[in-house]
Amino acid sequence: MICAQPALADDEKYYCAEHGLGWSFYCDPMQEAEAKAGVPESGITRTQTVEPDPQAELKEIQERLEYLKVKAIMYPTAQNVAAYMSFQKEQLERASIFADQFQRVSWQNVELDYLYERPASTLGKRTWEAERDAEIDHTLRNDIKENYGLFFFFSSKCPYCHQYAPVLRRFANKYNLTVIAVSQDGKGLPDFPDFKADQGQSLAMGVKAVPATLLFDKKQGKVIKVAHGFIAEDELAERIYLLTQKQIGHDF
Repeated sequence: MICAQPALADDEKYYCAEHGLGWSFYCDPMQEAEAKAGVPESGITRTQTVEPDPQAELKEIQERLEYLKVKAIMYPTAQNVAAYMSFQKEQLERASIFADQFQRVSWQNVELDYLYERPASTLGKRTWEAERDAEIDHTLRNDIKENYGLFFFFSSKCPYCHQYAPVLRRFANKYNLTVIAVSQDGKGLPDFPDFKADQGQSLAMGVKAVPATLLFDKKQGKVIKVAHGFIAEDELAERIYLLTQKQIGHDF
């Protein structure tokens, strides 16, 4: 028995080194270093506590899982497949515990709960959307109406322009917005018989396709691109609201 102990220790050291295992598999990487350091002159052994590295542990688990998977595929014995399934089950349980804890923490810390700001439940989402629509409508009828106007670039040869023009006209009438229509081919549309012929405005404002809708900030004298192509009224209202009322990253 006395002789067996060093042999057992050597086998354990070989196994750990051979497989590159560490904390997760009960192989202490500090053991050999402590053995070399020996006992202090005072005769008191000082144990140094080393905090495990979670990234290293995760890497070991991933490598171990992949190894067991490949081994089970290449040598599909009942033992190898069972070893892979068992280790995989352990990791799935670990992930489930994290997901459960994540959910509980979000419930108990409102500042960390995204769903508090943007509900996902059917009733909560419906309520949020109703409040959002009311806010957009109020903003467009007041702030947007007073401080912005619209540029509408089109061509009489563009079928999408013909389809989009009545949508934009209804939108402008609903919110009493001024629309300056600019024709790229010098011809009008039924919903915009009064227009300005394009004399370089498209190039100056970076319009590369029609129909194009741009917002003009009366106070700052700048143009904001809203849409290229056909969009519905509610989407047009949403875009104008976001572009004028929300800073980037404050509405997600």
